[in-house]
Amino acid sequence: MKDPDLKMDESSIEAEISRQMRITTLSGRAIKKLETLVGELSAITRHAKTHETIRYQGTQELSELPYDIAMSMVEATRSIYNIMVGLKKLHMPAELPENPNTPVTPSNIEELVKDTIGIREDQYALQPEEDARKELNRLRIINAVYDAIFRTFVNYTTTIYMAVGPLRHREPEKKEGRQVVTLDPLAMNAIMGETHQFVDAIREKKQLLIRREQEGAVTLYDLVQSVSQMTRLYYTQFGIKLHVDEIPRDVKIKGDVYDITQALLNLFMDKSYVLREVEKPEVNLRCVSLNGKVALYITDNGPNIPYERPEVIFETAEMQPRRTCSDPTVALHSIEECGGEVHVRNSVPPPGVEMEIYLPTEYGQQPPTENRPPLLH
Repeated sequence: MKDPDLKMDESSIEAEISRQMRITTLSGRAIKKLETLVGELSAITRHAKTHETIRYQGTQELSELPYDIAMSMVEATRSIYNIMVGLKKLHMPAELPENPNTPVTPSNIEELVKDTIGIREDQYALQPEEDARKELNRLRIINAVYDAIFRTFVNYTTTIYMAVGPLRHREPEKKEGRQVVTLDPLAMNAIMGETHQFVDAIREKKQLLIRREQEGAVTLYDLVQSVSQMTRLYYTQFGIKLHVDEIPRDVKIKGDVYDITQALLNLFMDKSYVLREVEKPEVNLRCVSLNGKVALYITDNGPNIPYERPEVIFETAEMQPRRTCSDPTVALHSIEECGGEVHVRNSVPPPGVEMEIYLPTEYGQQPPTENRPPLLH
C-alpha cells in the first residue's frame, strides 16, 4: 500500500489530471443538460396546469390531467433524476434517497449527456496550464465548485421526483373521450413550485463558475464577492462558517483575475482539510488598505502550525495528496506570479492561523513592508 503522505509522481499527476478533466467535461455538459430538461419540465407543468380539471372523489380533491401530458412530466423528471444519480457517482455529492417502489435506471452519465455541448466547451472554455501541478489544482477547484453547485440541486430533484411518483404507476382512465390520470393537487403545486425554483437555481448557480478573464484591473469588492459566494457554497457540506468584514469598493486589483480567484479559492478550500477536526469551524476574512496597497487577512480557529517556521506549510502541503481539493503551494506561487505576497503565522493567543495576502493594485505592485496591522482577536 502506498504511503498517503508521499508526493504524487509525474505519471500519477497526469493520470489524476485526466480523471479530473473527465469530471470537468461531464459536469459542464450535465449542467447544460439539466438547464434544458428543467426548462422543458417547467413548460410541461405550465401546459398541464392549463389542461387540469379539479374533481372530487367524496371529500377528496383530485387534479385530473391528460395522460400524455402526465407521461411527459414523468419522462422529464426521470431524465433529471438519472442525471443527478450519475453526478452522484461522478462527484459523490449528498445522498439521494432510494425508494424501492420507484426504481431508477442505472445512470451512465456519459450516455445521458453525450449530445450536449458543455458549459466549459462553450462560455467557459478551458485553457490548460503548462505546469502540471497548477493544472491539476485548477481542475480540482473547478470540480469542487461543480460539486457544491450540484449539491444544491438535490432537494429540488428529490421533491419533484417524489411528487411525480404516483403518476408512474397510475393506469389511465377514459373520461369524455380522452385518457386522464389523477394526482393530488398539492403534489401538482409542489411540482410547479419546485420546478420554477430549480430553473432559477440553475441560472443563479451557473454564474458562480469561474470564467477565464482577460488580464486587467478588477475591483477588490467584486473579487471578494465572487470568491466568498463560491466558498460559502463549498463550506456548506463541512459546516464551516465564513465571516467577511466590509470590503472597500474603490480598490482595484491588477493581474490575472482568473489566477488570483483560483489562488484565493485554493486557500479557502484548504480550510476544509485544516479544520476537519474542529468542532465549530470558522474562517474570517478582513481587508486593510494601506498606502495605496491592499492586504487580505484570512484567519481560522483551527490548530496552530507546529513548526518554528510557519511557511513550511507550503512545502509540506505538496507531500499530502489527502488534500484532494486544494494545493496551497500552487496558490502561493500564483499570487507571487501576480506580484503579490503571502505570509502566514499562528494567531496569538492560540488557536488559529492567519494568512496575510498582499495583492497588487493599480496604484503599485509592491506590498507594504512596515506598519502592518496587528492580528485581530
